[in-house]
Amino acid sequence: MAEWFEIGYTETIDDHLRKIAAITEQATKFWAHSHGWAPKEAAEILSKSRLDWLASFSRTLRARVEEVQAHPNEPAVLILAWAHLGTLVEGTLKLFLCVYLHDYLKDANAPVCKKGAPIPPNTLKFEGIKQFLQKGDILAAHHDFIEETQARRNAIHAFADKPIGTVDEYFSAIRRYRELLTSIETSLPYPYSYDDWSY
Repeated sequence: MAEWFEIGYTETIDDHLRKIAAITEQATKFWAHSHGWAPKEAAEILSKSRLDWLASFSRTLRARVEEVQAHPNEPAVLILAWAHLGTLVEGTLKLFLCVYLHDYLKDANAPVCKKGAPIPPNTLKFEGIKQFLQKGDILAAHHDFIEETQARRNAIHAFADKPIGTVDEYFSAIRRYRELLTSIETSLPYPYSYDDWSY
């Protein structure tokens, strides 16, 4: 469904944070009120979802970056930063699947409940989303990133030792998240052109 855009390595972490916040803000405002454009079922799900929280997480990602920069040797700070980023990844993927609700519901790979009906994408857990994307080869260029982010986000629940990566890997993941976000946003059906957008 979506193309892969590789973001330039010359941009700073601040560039990525500003773009992530701006793209998410515009997307969530549109899709939260998409009746008359999106199919009725998709618009209903999206209007009831907390897309405003997704926008808030995108704006406050900067706070996690500043905390990691200030305390690079504090594991809990890095774990919380991964949890924040993981929430953004999961929420962005749910937005993607909800916009394409009809395609998702018809897909043989869609996870099903005990009665055999597809589980609505807005209620899927991260693992279910990841498996659906992998089975359908959707957003294939981002599968490794999605899996890594999920695993490192889940360290917040761990008592046993789990890898949380390094500060540099976290900053690289923010760039990779912007690539995923851009791929998704440029694939969504808007009633206007992205010609004037700069990713």
